[in-house]
Amino acid sequence: MSQVSVAQLEVPVGVEAPDLPRKPELSVIVPVHNGQHYLTASLPALRASDLPPDRWELIVVDDSSSDGSAELATRYADKVVALEHDLTDLPLPGIGEPMWPVV
Repeated sequence: MSQVSVAQLEVPVGVEAPDLPRKPELSVIVPVHNGQHYLTASLPALRASDLPPDRWELIVVDDSSSDGSAELATRYADKVVALEHDLTDLPLPGIGEPMWPVV
């Protein structure tokens, strides 16, 4: 079993240590696409965790949902990442000009 040593920072007497924001020890990332019905149960359950809120963060990544998933996530998540897609320039089959001559 390996051991990890942690260096301690010593602050000289009379000098105040900077008040740095504490980084979370754990990041929980929840991807979603039109999963509002799942989020209504899962996000409150995650927030009910016994782990103190300053030790972890909840991030929801919304993949262009149209069911209100992103809006719901903002009530529970520390951060919501909204992915947006523009499909108008993609050459998708069945969209645009016909592949075969029209008879």
